[in-house]
Amino acid sequence: MKTVNILLLTLIALGMSNCSYKSYPNYRASHLTDIPTHEHSNEVEVYYMDDDIGEEFLPIQKISSKKTGEDSYNKIILDLQRQAQQLGMDAIIIEEQMDGYQTEERGPSALGIILSIILDIESETTYEEVYFQEFMAVGIKYRKNIDYLDRYVYAKTIWQQEENGRHKIASATFNLFGKIMNLEGDSIQWNNYQAYTLEHLVYDNEPPWTWKNVSSSDQKRWKRKYKLPYAYLKVEVLFMNATQINHLDIKKKRTHPRLETISEERMRVVYQKGSKDIKRTELYREEKLIRSEEYFYDQEGRILQRQVFLFKEKKKILDKTIVYEYYRNSDINYFFPNSAPNED
Repeated sequence: MKTVNILLLTLIALGMSNCSYKSYPNYRASHLTDIPTHEHSNEVEVYYMDDDIGEEFLPIQKISSKKTGEDSYNKIILDLQRQAQQLGMDAIIIEEQMDGYQTEERGPSALGIILSIILDIESETTYEEVYFQEFMAVGIKYRKNIDYLDRYVYAKTIWQQEENGRHKIASATFNLFGKIMNLEGDSIQWNNYQAYTLEHLVYDNEPPWTWKNVSSSDQKRWKRKYKLPYAYLKVEVLFMNATQINHLDIKKKRTHPRLETISEERMRVVYQKGSKDIKRTELYREEKLIRSEEYFYDQEGRILQRQVFLFKEKKKILDKTIVYEYYRNSDINYFFPNSAPNED
């Protein structure tokens, strides 16, 4: 079996997908290597510990399956392959196999229940020794199929617009799943900007957010709440279809010893004509447009920058520009330090 040396995560911080309002890559805390994987329906190959795989690969996650019955082997393999597809893995390596017999309780049959009622006797519970098998495996991703890292954001930089030009006020670099690895500059400015991004309002899964599905029969709706000791933020997300957001209703409450403030806002999401790419978001307070954020893409559909505009006295004023940087596909080389480098 071909083995690989895996460089520590600190050698590379891979950014989250630019399409942060779309499906996130698969991730669990038990990931063995922090490489993005996406669900697929391709055939998953099955190997054992002594097999020669013949491809460079990275271990992604351990999985297991346990089934009973004489045909449990086939059931287990199919279940492991299904799990691997859902987790975006190309193959599995069976590391450990166990089998034996376990005692299972068997309740009375339907006929037995009926007879016990008719005859007024206690139904009988029986016990049976059942054969089982359990497999432990590790799911892997082939290097040749990790050709999509240039879709992930490495850094965002916020530029503040001034009368004499613009200057950088904050920048952040991200790990694979969009978590900030390093933040430089004015953290307050960064937090103020981040507060009104769709990533935060809709897709930020960090505590203390909580989700609740409040869908009606004719419209998909979600509610979520971000609650802190001194404030809370409630967001209701309404969808126009399965993948596109119509608008968000936002309610904020902030308290301090002498003042309590509550504000209600609405964020409208506008898409490119005939596309699922976002064109801009518009933030309204008391039906008055107070802020918009416009998206600009490259030829590959990646976000190049976002511009934040404020509306004051019926004037549209450019306030900030957020510039995106992306990883390269060749960054996968950091996970294969003993291999010949591959260029983009």
